[in-house]
Amino acid sequence: MSSFLQQQNHTDSITITIQEGQEAGQKIPHMHVHMIPRHQNDFENNDDIYPMIDEYDDRLIEAY
Repeated sequence: MSSFLQQQNHTDSITITIQEGQEAGQKIPHMHVHMIPRHQNDFENNDDIYPMIDEYDDRLIEAY
């Protein structure tokens, strides 16, 4: 699956996160996986992607 995402997004990198349990950042009440194609310099600090994932999950929760 990750090679498909990389090919479709013209990148050779991907961030994969699995959140299972509140201490791991799980907000949605089931285990879920984020697979995010990455590009060079897409974030100034590489770990800044994690607040973006939190924001996405918050918006998903509000929608449901």
